[in-house]
Amino acid sequence: MTPAVRAPSGRWSRLWPLALPLAYAAHLAEESLGGFVDWMRAQGLAPTMGLRRFVLLNALFFAAVAIVAVAAVATRLRHAGLRFAAATFGAVLAMNGAIHLVASLATATYSPGAATGALLYLPLGYALFAPPGVGLLPAEKAAAWVVAAGIHVLVFLLARYGIPGLG
Repeated sequence: MTPAVRAPSGRWSRLWPLALPLAYAAHLAEESLGGFVDWMRAQGLAPTMGLRRFVLLNALFFAAVAIVAVAAVATRLRHAGLRFAAATFGAVLAMNGAIHLVASLATATYSPGAATGALLYLPLGYALFAPPGVGLLPAEKAAAWVVAAGIHVLVFLLARYGIPGLG
């Protein structure tokens, strides 16, 4: 039997999932205004990606993040599955922030999204996963990072090669 984890108390502990779609919205604005689609094509990372694919991928993921965040807060983080899903999305965002910074360094160019990645995503990831965290067991935290890595691989492949049936 898995040891019970008490739902965290305190305002931040109850409302942190709402920071996810807010940070994501700021990040999307930076990517859009900064020319992320053009940057991906110029770097050869997603040579066929267009604005339509970028918008579709981000609309789907943003909707998932927002729905999970609102549901997690509405249930006061008492539902372990929603708490895990929200933490996993937090890991995805933190990982994305790190990837933007590494990509900027590796290409010696500005990867649109690097600023919000550094200023919003990485601190948010730290707040979620450093003690005291958000009420996840160590194995759940590790699983969240593994799932987040899988989500990143999937999104990269869809960005690079297209969405079956949609381009």
